[in-house]
Parts: sequence; structure tokens; C-alpha cells
Amino acid sequence: MESNEILYKICQTIEKFDLLNKNRKNRVILALSGGSDSIFLLNVLIKLKEAYSIEIVPVHINHMIREDAYKEAVWLKNYVKERFGIDVLIFSAHVLFLSKKWKKGIEETGRIVRRNILNYVYKKYNADFIATGHNLEDQVETVLFRIIRGSGIKGIAAMSPKDGIIIRPLLFIKKKEILEELEKENLTFINDKSNMDTKYTRNMIRHNLLPLMEEINSNVKKHIFNLAIDISEISKYLENKVDELLNKYILIEHDKFHVYKADFLKEDRYIVSELLRNMYKRITGTNLYIERKHIHEFYVKAIKKGSYSCFFPGGIFVCKSCDVVIFSKKKSFFQDFSVSVNNTANFLLPNEMGAMEVCFRRYISEVNFQIRSFLPGDVYRGIKLKEYYLKKRIPSFFRKAIPLVAVGPNVIHNFLFDSEKKELVSEDYEVYFIFYPSELYCKIRHFLI
Repeated sequence: MESNEILYKICQTIEKFDLLNKNRKNRVILALSGGSDSIFLLNVLIKLKEAYSIEIVPVHINHMIREDAYKEAVWLKNYVKERFGIDVLIFSAHVLFLSKKWKKGIEETGRIVRRNILNYVYKKYNADFIATGHNLEDQVETVLFRIIRGSGIKGIAAMSPKDGIIIRPLLFIKKKEILEELEKENLTFINDKSNMDTKYTRNMIRHNLLPLMEEINSNVKKHIFNLAIDISEISKYLENKVDELLNKYILIEHDKFHVYKADFLKEDRYIVSELLRNMYKRITGTNLYIERKHIHEFYVKAIKKGSYSCFFPGGIFVCKSCDVVIFSKKKSFFQDFSVSVNNTANFLLPNEMGAMEVCFRRYISEVNFQIRSFLPGDVYRGIKLKEYYLKKRIPSFFRKAIPLVAVGPNVIHNFLFDSEKKELVSEDYEVYFIFYPSELYCKIRHFLI
């Protein structure tokens, strides 16, 4: 393939996936390892500099794993300056030391270090994108790596040409094409000897597994790459579907707890799994710690039982109760409260429930009125309040949120089922209770009754 054909192919990728801004300057942080792919990408970006108004900031990270790594970093800085007239930012991180400290594998530690440094430079330089030199073979290796690791559909979809601020202009270019172009243009690159060490999983896939697969089918790389593209499209469809269903089933999205209609459990089992995974992500901000086993256990038991609760990773309390499923950062968000009143008073209720106004017009009695939450043994309308709540399908999670007017265990007024105003008149007293519910309480009451 001629040079201009490869450049055209890369431009097609840029246009199709909107990798660069068309109408303004693009400041691009380039992950420059010094290997063949990143040197080739640097050369490509320079060729497209005027067409796409690109400002390139190359960043090289010395992982300090090999003895020659420092010398290579110095060589790379000098080479890029002399050949392209661009300064390279050099960073160093002792990956072996960090790997032991963090108790992670060397490959994973290296990825974390690269991501952190590139994000730091991205923010410091107020950049638009971070460009990496991943090519077609990298995509194939990533798919196999994630299959071996046990990834789901999203993992097998592997890398996208554009993932937020990360762009991969070479994702549809073969390694062979890159090497041929480098030779034509007499471009030098670092040949990292550690890329041959099969103690690393990715190298084992590259040098052992893929050649064996190619003996079975010489087009296996192409087929795996196309599979990743297909799964990526399926993944996007499922992601949109799950987002739609989340919005359909959500009842309350508080910063400490979320409430969903339990009807989502009737969806297809895979969809339910994705919904639970995304519900966890919404309350925690990440789904890195939620595993298939957590979701499976909750799903199986929640389907079989009328009510069920457990803890997901990070101490997230998950509860199916009555007709809702609750994700909460605490097992009991709503705390017990009790306020004795025998004089006119205004006060805020705990649990973000609103305010209460109490007005005594006449009071010559020893009656001890209380504004409080639910207690075991409470009686309301002639039956146990707990039984009444069960009959009305009030989840246990919310029972303490409901303000009550009580004398001992006798609940005189329940502000969920009764009005927001209560007047009590007898020979000994005349007292008025007025409840001013908060926005949160109104949302809770809306789906409870």
C-alpha cells in the first residue's frame, strides 16, 4: 500500500469517528513510547498538522524496568528534536517498585502509571485529546487478552477509535503497513526487547497464541478484529437500551440512596444483570468492583423471595422490599427520632424530611405527645403499625422516615396516610400539628402511596 493510501485511510478514520475538531485548533498529547507505532503516529500527525490544525505534545514515560530505558529516553528526545523539531516531555516511574507497593501485576501497574501521567499532562496543557498508536494487531491482542481474563461483552468489544478524550487514529492499520512506511521514510524507532519476553501475557498472546491460531486460519486476525467491531456496535445498542430502562424504572436518585421499581427484575436476565451493574455504578461512580457473582446471587434470591437484602462491594446496601429495589450507601439511611412536645414549637425534622409546627391553644393535661418515627409495637387504626405497613406495601427502609404523632405506642396521626394537618381537641387540651414536608419526603410519598 502506498504512503498516500495509508494516510487517506487514517484520514477516513479521523472523519468517520470524529477524532479531531474540524473548526478549531487541536492540542494533542501523544503517548510516545518510541516504538514503531508511536513514531509512525507522530509522523502522521505532523503530516496532518495543517489540515487539522494540530499542536503536538509528545510524552514519553520511562518505566525504569530495563537498564537501557534511560538512555533510550534521552536518545528519543534528541531524535525527535532533530528529525521533527519538537520537544518531548520525559517522565520516569519505577513500575517494578509500584507493582509491589500496589500489589498489582507489572502490566496493570504500567497501564495505571501511563494513564495517570497522560491525564496529568492533558490537564496541565489544557489539551483536547490524548492520542495513542494502537493498531489493528493491538486490537486483536486486546480482545484475546480480555477473553482470557474473563471479560464480558463490553470488554471483548475492546478499544474504540475514540473513547472520550482518547483517540486511536491507527486502529485500522496493520503492523506490517506501519513497518513498511517507517522503512520507506527512513524513520528510526526503539526496539523494546521486553516485547519479546513471553512471561508477559500480551507477549505470550502475540508470539505464541496468535501464530498457532493462524495455522488454523490465516485470516484469524481479521476475523477477531471484525468480531470486536460487531460486538462494539452491540455493546452500544445495549448501553442505550439499559440507559432507557434505568430512566424508566428509577423512582428516586438521592446522593445517598437510589430507588427503582422492582419490575425491572422481570426483564431478560442479561438485561437485569446490566441494569444492576449500572445501578451500582450510579451510586458509587464506578463498576470496577462489582462482579458477576454478586449480581447473580442477588438476582437469584431477589426473584425467589418477596424481600431480600445483601451488601455489594464498597458497603453498598442493596434491598428488595415490597415493590422496590434500593441501593444505599448505608443500611439505615433514616434514623430513629423522637421529640416530646407540650408547648408551642417549630422545629426541623431529622432525615431531611421537612419541618413541624406544633401549636398548643389549651393544655392542662399530663398527656405526653411525641413527634417520632416508627417503633416496634406501635398501634395504628386498631392494628399493629408494622402489619399496616406490610399491607400497604411500605418498604422497611422508609418506615422510619414517616413522622408520627403518638402517645406511647398509640399512633394518633400518621402523616403518610393522614393529612398534613392534625387538630386534637379534648376537655384537657387543644393542639394543632402541621407538617411541612421536604422535597425528598414528597418524592418518597409519591411512590409509596
